Amino acid sequence: MTTENNLNNLVGDRFFHSLTEHLCTTVNADVVYIGEIVNEGKHMRTISVSCSGYPGENFNYELEGTPCRHLPENGIYSYPSNVQEAFPDDFMLLDMAIEGYIGVPLTNQAGDFLGTLVALYHHPVSDPSFVGSQLIRFSLRTAAELERKQVDEKFQESESHFRALVELMQDALVITDISGIVTGVSEPASCLVGLPPLNFIGKPFMELLANDSVQLFLQEFEKLITTAIPRAELELRIHTKNGAVKLVKYHAVVTCKNNVVTGTMGLLHDLSR
Repeated sequence: MTTENNLNNLVGDRFFHSLTEHLCTTVNADVVYIGEIVNEGKHMRTISVSCSGYPGENFNYELEGTPCRHLPENGIYSYPSNVQEAFPDDFMLLDMAIEGYIGVPLTNQAGDFLGTLVALYHHPVSDPSFVGSQLIRFSLRTAAELERKQVDEKFQESESHFRALVELMQDALVITDISGIVTGVSEPASCLVGLPPLNFIGKPFMELLANDSVQLFLQEFEKLITTAIPRAELELRIHTKNGAVKLVKYHAVVTCKNNVVTGTMGLLHDLSR
């Protein structure tokens, strides 16, 4: 059985599943679920369901005509009995034979409605105040985990789009940290120099350059990192695996995290093609 102390050490899906199990037992509910707003606020999608303390299957439902629809305006929403009569268009309540409903909204720090934490009963709720207090008790932590989940999903989606874009680019992409150390490259970059990525990731970018291009690169790189210029555009000569030297056009901008410069992202266009 999940205890409250166990919950403090869990994050993400493990937290969601353990919380619904814990609350189902603590408030003696038939069903406890965590729902997430989807489809521009029109639907709710559960991310964890516990039925009498055991894992249940997730489900989706339309918000209109349900008690969850009123959570953003009312905060805790309590129908200890006769909830089906109060919401006759909520067919989920009918299908699940629900008599009592108690739910709280999950909101972020800006007050945006993210989802719900709900307890359902096949019988009238004997102590709705206690049930409500337990849901409220865990609502802030649940909302924080739900917000983190959504941020992670958006980041993964953005990263997937970025990787797909990189794969489509013909020009070589080179990413460095603020010291000029290569931290990432695209496949065309490997083809350009004739080396696999591992041969120059972790090494100074200027090691790829011909001697007559090093000083020019260092001057522009310093201006870029200190934001003296918004972008760098210059011609450089780089060494390739077979000993040849290629002339490339280098376009670079800085990368930032939390408004702090973390490195550069540059494209190398082969002018010899």
